[in-house]
Amino acid sequence: MSHALLQKKKVKDRLEPVDAAASAFRVIGGYKSVSGMLCGTVLTFERGAQQLVILDDPEATSLSIGALEPPKKGNVQQQYVPGVLFFAVFDNHLAVVHTSHLKTSALEQHLAWLLRSQTGLLSADQGLVLADEPKKATKDRIRKSHVKSIALGRPFMTSADSADSGAAQTGTLQVKKSDVSRFKPDSAVVNLIKSILPADRFAKLNLDAAVFDGNLEVWVEIRYPSRMRSQPQDTIKLIDDIAIALRDQDEESVALKLADGTKVKGSDLKISQPVTLKSVGGVPQEDTFYQDLVDWIGSLIRNGMVSS
Repeated sequence: MSHALLQKKKVKDRLEPVDAAASAFRVIGGYKSVSGMLCGTVLTFERGAQQLVILDDPEATSLSIGALEPPKKGNVQQQYVPGVLFFAVFDNHLAVVHTSHLKTSALEQHLAWLLRSQTGLLSADQGLVLADEPKKATKDRIRKSHVKSIALGRPFMTSADSADSGAAQTGTLQVKKSDVSRFKPDSAVVNLIKSILPADRFAKLNLDAAVFDGNLEVWVEIRYPSRMRSQPQDTIKLIDDIAIALRDQDEESVALKLADGTKVKGSDLKISQPVTLKSVGGVPQEDTFYQDLVDWIGSLIRNGMVSS
């Protein structure tokens, strides 16, 4: 990663377009070495994007919505930044602090683009995967007691919003006729239900064409058949391996039950810790934050939670 950034020192060489119009971008905005670790930020922005504002007038009978363009700084146009991600790299370890607008998956995609398409440091047949490190204590619990069952959850439906949902373009501000979310059943879930139900009963559900006002959740359980009095070692290892591999899933979508009766939450599968990002005048204090990330990674290595 350091070699890629040395090759692409200017921001213009690191801008990754993320829309067809090439007006929205992802980029490693800045980076530095802190105590031997590479620290930096990934930003998203869209050229020409405006920010919604209102007139804060408590005496008014209604609040009017307007749009504000970002000001210039000298002769250089500024842009609004909806998403920021902070990272610190040490050897093969990566600590990430992400926001709802810019998640770790976006960093993974951007690094693959930078290392493969822009610098050639990765060949076409080489992949790049950011995988959560499992907590050593949780991993040891699973290996010692073994997993009895795994519960996996996901939304039944996805958003049905599309180009024909009544959007009207006004200048650069897009306004929708309705703020009510609509949902369509997820194709993977539909196929699962289709494989279980008789064809005539599935057809009556009309899931392929239906649109709903609310969402549901689907939970799938992986467990040993209740009639089995003992389990072969290979299936014991398989369900343990599946459980540990689920550390990359959303914390709320995984729950494990161990053979000793204890439970493991999704948050117990991965190494994480709440962090505080201090800001002055709304501007993040990056140097202090980088040092906090570096100190945290160092403590994980010293305590044997990750390999050095």
